[in-house]
Amino acid sequence: MTSAPPPRAVPPHEAPVRAHRRAALGCAAAVAMAAAVLVGCERGASSGAAPYSPGPASSGCPAVLAGARTAVARAERPRTTWDGPTTGPRAVAGRSIVYVAQTMTNPGVAGAAKGVREAAKAIGWRVRVIDGQGTPAGIQAAFSQAITLKPAGIVIGGFDPRLTSQQVAKARADHIPLVGWHAVDAPGPSKDPDLFSNVTTRVRDVARISADWVIAHSRGHAGVVVFTDASIPFARHKSELIKKQLATCPGVRLLAEENIPIPDTSSRTPQEVSSLLSRFRDRWTHSVAINDVYFADAAPALRAARKKGGGAPFNIGAGDGDPSAFQRINSRQFQAATVPEPFSQQGWQILDEFNRAFSHRPASGYVAPVHVSTAANSHGATTWDPPGYRAAYLRIWGRQRDGGAGGRGARPVYSNRVGSPAPRRTISTLSPEKSMTVVGSVPQSPESITASTTWSSRSLISHPWVIGSSSSGSSRVLESSGSPSSASRAWVTPWSGIRTPTVFFFGCSSWRGTSFVAGRMKV
Repeated sequence: MTSAPPPRAVPPHEAPVRAHRRAALGCAAAVAMAAAVLVGCERGASSGAAPYSPGPASSGCPAVLAGARTAVARAERPRTTWDGPTTGPRAVAGRSIVYVAQTMTNPGVAGAAKGVREAAKAIGWRVRVIDGQGTPAGIQAAFSQAITLKPAGIVIGGFDPRLTSQQVAKARADHIPLVGWHAVDAPGPSKDPDLFSNVTTRVRDVARISADWVIAHSRGHAGVVVFTDASIPFARHKSELIKKQLATCPGVRLLAEENIPIPDTSSRTPQEVSSLLSRFRDRWTHSVAINDVYFADAAPALRAARKKGGGAPFNIGAGDGDPSAFQRINSRQFQAATVPEPFSQQGWQILDEFNRAFSHRPASGYVAPVHVSTAANSHGATTWDPPGYRAAYLRIWGRQRDGGAGGRGARPVYSNRVGSPAPRRTISTLSPEKSMTVVGSVPQSPESITASTTWSSRSLISHPWVIGSSSSGSSRVLESSGSPSSASRAWVTPWSGIRTPTVFFFGCSSWRGTSFVAGRMKV
């Protein structure tokens, strides 16, 4: 264990992270006729959570605790509206982009690349991804290869541009704009290195909310271990900011800082965690790590010590939020929270920044706000994918087609007389990021449908909600202004009166303890 040296202002993204397991935890909903019960959102099974008493009810830092609680409540709140750009240049046609990846085994780098590919398809551009394999030589070779392809733009995906200073200079000489993803510490345009824009969250915001979560969760009384990689300036700087915020509450004690290089987490973390358990025992109540990967490797040691997956130490990851982290959180297996990056949204933003560069317009300046994901608010999702950005960018680019929020025309889920079953098929919703599969039908009732969507997607809907059937065989419909629990009025429509409905499924949630299907209905 060593203490990290003072932070430097050279902030590349975290080093290669080994590939994680990807878990698909879906959201299931079924609508049935008379006397039927709607089956709603299913979350991953959780292990028993050990009861936790965070210390005295009174905190030793009441003002800090109050501020932390407010900040965490705001960060945990589902986003229902898009707060990013809504205006900008229309799409420039026929451009090609090369995404130079630090390593595609890093879930964050790969997640952003996936978002870039999706956005490129929507805007009508070509994208090629070149993997730098996580080594300086590999990244330099990948960047050089990208330049020889003469693309319209190059993405610096998760590495310090100073590592490729010659290639950056060549790209500038060839008038190829560069957009970074986690390439430097600060978001937005950069003069040194020369980037049209850098897409990232603010490291100080991520660090602060992570520490605030510990303060709020512990009620200002905690023993904390911080996991970092001091070999990476960006990671070291983040951990210094975390410790600084923890120190604002006298009741929160920093027990230790573990310096474990990310490439060594699988070999070193279990041993270090066992040592920490022996040294601190029950005094170790919380952990903060600069990347979720530490908790994947801590789990075996915690399990061997007979620690419960949902008990202390309560762990929060201050970075990335890859699918395996969400799986641990949703199943309550030795991780309680993460501060995830919206990888897909950032991929779309990268394409929008290029479009502004090609149109000789300034960068958007948008920075996604921090979000804290827990089992209580993730609803089984395996990534943080805020709503509204796809529709907004499609409108900006002039790529929106008839059909509303997502730019796709309305396709019926089913259109059949009452009692006639519909065939099994997969359809698209109004939004290109949502899809669902019709898995069957029940006589005289709508089909059962499944989709891995979340309730926060309700902001995309401007028409009434189709909630499902009650025991009397009626469909409950709520106005779309607000959540079901706060809807201003509701009314009941007999299902038999809806002969050829078109329903677009966006998510599921519960209302007064009953799960239901939510969607857009067109009679």
